Amino acid sequence: RVHTAPDILRIKSMREENARLRLRNVLGTFTDITRLPVPRCPEAAIMVAATRDLYIPQQSPLTLQQAWPGSEIRWVKGGHISSYLVHQPAFRDAVSDALDRLPDSWANSYEHPGPVVPKS
Repeated sequence: RVHTAPDILRIKSMREENARLRLRNVLGTFTDITRLPVPRCPEAAIMVAATRDLYIPQQSPLTLQQAWPGSEIRWVKGGHISSYLVHQPAFRDAVSDALDRLPDSWANSYEHPGPVVPKS
């Protein structure tokens, strides 16, 4: 069969859309952190998020905060990279504060949790 130019464009468009849907499904399954078990101490989780991040949408840390009750978001001004470069003390403080929130009983009792399997 001979395809016309509109046929070829339609076929190409359908293939691209199919590829996008498959990629969305794969990424949604394996990169959606809310599908993983809630940490044992979610109140120790402190996320530092950028107000003008074009890589991680502002909704993402909010969704994670809802999935991890007691977690905290600290917003810094800037983009994905610039916020880290300009606000390094905020990131260090978040790590330090998160460690301070861990129960004292955990100080010398770390055990590797084993493989993490996403919830289906």
